[in-house]
Amino acid sequence: MNRLYHKDIYMPAIKFENKSFRLEYKDYVLNRAFEREINLSRFESVNLCNGELIELETVNRMPVKIVMRYKYNSQYDICIVILLGSFIVKTVWLNHVNDKHDTLDTSKYYKPRR
Repeated sequence: MNRLYHKDIYMPAIKFENKSFRLEYKDYVLNRAFEREINLSRFESVNLCNGELIELETVNRMPVKIVMRYKYNSQYDICIVILLGSFIVKTVWLNHVNDKHDTLDTSKYYKPRR
């Protein structure tokens, strides 16, 4: 059973270990970051407890992928898509700090029955 969760719709309780994890950036992610002028030097390692969990993907009830949001600068936050287990980064992008996600496609995400 695969599920995709979003913090604005429903997020199961998940507790992260309070420690830093070294991220692995593949060349294509580094190239995209360079093209977008995103400086990743502060994000070589991250503590999941210090970011905001935006999205969670599970397979057979096991977390496999997360989207974390961290403060980048006064205008932007950085979103990092991390494959759990390997801590390989799939992609990164910047969101304006005031972005309200008005275009969020809620149909993609799990909603518990009431």
